[in-house]
Amino acid sequence: MIASVSRSPIGSGVVVTLADGAVWFDDLDRPADTQLRRELAAWIAAGGEIAPAPTSVEPVPASITDRQFALEARDRGFVTQAEAVAFVTVGTLPAALAAIVAALPSAAERDDAVIVIAGATAFDRTHPLTLVIGEAMRGTVPLDAFLDDFFRAAGAR
Repeated sequence: MIASVSRSPIGSGVVVTLADGAVWFDDLDRPADTQLRRELAAWIAAGGEIAPAPTSVEPVPASITDRQFALEARDRGFVTQAEAVAFVTVGTLPAALAAIVAALPSAAERDDAVIVIAGATAFDRTHPLTLVIGEAMRGTVPLDAFLDDFFRAAGAR
């Protein structure tokens, strides 16, 4: 059950707080294809009001753990629950990350990226692969704004 919804400082993102205190990030431009998005659409249709974005912005963490990355990527719909678990437990690349790696221009870059991503215990905000992953995940949101928001949300977990 949704307790409150507020705008994210970027794009069409919203922060959804559930009655049990759990906090989720979602995007109003994404289709209602998950339980949370269906509940959010129903909540808005029933007259739920979206609060404005907070005016103070938390600092952006320099890095996040692989667990924080996987949770945030899952909550934003970039990876499934099963993919997130396989990623943090045995380093199996989720399909979305595998597709990003496959699009790298050279075999050497692809080989290095698999090792770096699969073996990562942390993701640095300014690492070149973080920028490549963010570019693929950001949709229409500017890259820096997307990564800052992603790292803030993930770092708060």
